[in-house]
This record gives sequence, C-alpha cells and structure tokens, in this order.
Amino acid sequence: MKQGLAEINELVGVWGSLLCNNQGGLIDSAPPPEFNQAALENIARHSVELLSTGGESVQGLKEVVMHFQEKRLFILDMQQAVLVVLCNPSIDISLLRLTINIITSRWEEDSKVQKLLSKNYLERL
Repeated sequence: MKQGLAEINELVGVWGSLLCNNQGGLIDSAPPPEFNQAALENIARHSVELLSTGGESVQGLKEVVMHFQEKRLFILDMQQAVLVVLCNPSIDISLLRLTINIITSRWEEDSKVQKLLSKNYLERL
C-alpha cells in the first residue's frame, strides 16, 4: 500500500497522499514533510465527513476535488476506505485520476492490501 501512495506522490504537483478508514482514522500515509499526524487526521476526518454528511446530494459520489487558493484536495471513496491526495492547484487531474485508477486496481488484486483494508473496515457514520 505504501508503494502505491509513493507512486501517487511521484506525480508532478502532488504533495502527499493518505488512506483512511470510513470514520477518518489513518490506515497509511505518504504525507508532505510539513504535515504532522494531527494535521493528517484532521484532513482524513473532514474528507470522510464530506462524503458522509452530504445526504442525497452526494449519494453515489465516488470522488470529490476541492479547490483552495494554494492547493487541491482529491478525495476518492473506495467504499472500504477513502483515499486523499493533496495537490498543487496546477495538478493535471486527468493524469492523477488515471494513476489512481491503476493503483487502486492493483490494490483490488493484492490479497495483502485487501486483508489490511478488511482489518481496518468500519461502517461509515
């Protein structure tokens, strides 16, 4: 899993990435150096809340891209977990999406990753 996050981070414009459970707890991360554990947990919790509290307006939504002045946040709902990627505003979202699709496809076929995701699975609140 760490290797997949590292591959995402190799894309030009990506600061860091993290994977959290459905209640915002960190499963794994490849964060930017300036982010501490508390900041990562805060990002994870708010990302899950965004997917959880939107009600019918976001029901079935698989990804969210949040635009900020100095960064973008790409959030992917993987059902068992949530992938969050911190990016520069100039990130090529299509290339990021393609890279993430390749990595998540590998994760789906990797029994070790699936075991880790199952172990960390929690129902979304």
